[in-house]
Amino acid sequence: GNFTFQVGAFASRESAERLRAELDPRFGNARVVEFDRGDRMFYRVRVGKTTSLQEAGVYEAHLVRNGFPDAFAVAE
Repeated sequence: GNFTFQVGAFASRESAERLRAELDPRFGNARVVEFDRGDRMFYRVRVGKTTSLQEAGVYEAHLVRNGFPDAFAVAE
């Protein structure tokens, strides 16, 4: 499958875009994904892309080592 990595979620699109702009040069493929919870909109910041679970584990560990301890893989 395909995996990407969530490094943050915000109620403010502005905050999400600020983090996206910081991450894109460092990790590539940074983007903001909207999530409507029903009562409120959230903006999830995701980076990277891998095509195997093994690669996902390596990339997630890379994010954690580089200051994103709450980063996690998301199947796409």
